[in-house]
Amino acid sequence: MRYNRDFFKLIYKYSLRYSKITGEGIEDVLLTQTPFYYAIGNHTWESDKKSKLWLEYLDGIKDGQSPGDLAYDMYLKHLEKTKLKWFGCFRYKNTVDKEGIPIIKIHFENYDTSPYGPLSKERKEVRMMELKEMFTEIKSLYPDVKFVQGGSWLYHYDSYKRLFPKSYTEKMQEVPVKDTRMFVPWGPFVSSEGGLKEDLVEEFLKKIEVAKTVDQLKESFPLKGYFPRGRIEDFYEFYGISK
Repeated sequence: MRYNRDFFKLIYKYSLRYSKITGEGIEDVLLTQTPFYYAIGNHTWESDKKSKLWLEYLDGIKDGQSPGDLAYDMYLKHLEKTKLKWFGCFRYKNTVDKEGIPIIKIHFENYDTSPYGPLSKERKEVRMMELKEMFTEIKSLYPDVKFVQGGSWLYHYDSYKRLFPKSYTEKMQEVPVKDTRMFVPWGPFVSSEGGLKEDLVEEFLKKIEVAKTVDQLKESFPLKGYFPRGRIEDFYEFYGISK
């Protein structure tokens, strides 16, 4: 699923309010407080103001282009061509955590083409089959992996949590919005069809308009993220993957 132009305009409106509250220049705010750096083609969460693409972006703004529109246009031009394999709506990344422990990070995007929602009861079994296929591959290719790590606002919903072992989600804690460079806090504004949820957008804009501090700005986001972590053996058992 691709983000649309209105999504980028919404993020720009937030950055304008952030700039006004803090007194920081809008270019610095766009770099350090929004996903624009990643989205325009850098595809990393670092914020290097000397990046070729970032300098190109700033030049476009100086030439009079709208920051939101330009970010969207560059996003389309440099859509990430991931080498990671998709299993329907899911993919994974084999990596290590800060302690060097082998982990799997899982990611969800709506690639369901049915008339039902991707997390609807009608599509539950399809999602479960996708996850079983994905974790069967993980078990075969990465037998040393110890944990599964997630990060999404979707864990607010039982329709998403039911796709995973209970042990993975039962003790997770909501994490306040800290890093607005990531897409996690922005995800709740996007509908399953790719448009914006206008009711959430309207409420968000009202809240940031009256916000006086950065903390109040970040409290304006509708759903906070969850970053659960669980033993990979629980996933193998949950999906019926034999040893």
